Amino acid sequence: NYSILSHGVFDGSDLVVIGFLSANSTGSFSGLDNTIIPRKYPNTSYQGLIAKIDLEGSVIWQNPIYSNIDLRTGMWTNVGVDEEKNIYGYFPFKNKISYNNVEMQFDATNGNKVISKFDPNGTNLYFNSLLPGKQNSSLENTSIDVIGTNLYSINGVTYENKFLEYPLQ
Repeated sequence: NYSILSHGVFDGSDLVVIGFLSANSTGSFSGLDNTIIPRKYPNTSYQGLIAKIDLEGSVIWQNPIYSNIDLRTGMWTNVGVDEEKNIYGYFPFKNKISYNNVEMQFDATNGNKVISKFDPNGTNLYFNSLLPGKQNSSLENTSIDVIGTNLYSINGVTYENKFLEYPLQ
């Protein structure tokens, strides 16, 4: 099994990275520095990961983003940080997500595009659903550009005709 980091960003002192974990034959996952991360949901082979690493390469913290479906494709995105070192992401989540033992439910059929914010220590401040729709292929990656505290620009694909209740032209 393995961990793959799909993106990283410098927060002014450390690196914040995201990616995904692959299950091993015992059903657990290998995190950074070969940390064993137990499986939360049965029958999932890939889970998300968010971590902070210092410039010497030491892991400061790492937290899995568990889901009851495989998250490999959904973690091919980026993260951004603001001037206070808060961390933001824009993810396509479907069904159940669990982060730091808090479980959230999203649309089980179509999924949701979700804005997330974490404090500099990796504590989740919110997972806010913006619109329905799962990621159907790797060509539909979501991305976020952080402009300032709680101010960001997002990019992604939607098959919806409204965004935040405003019609799309």
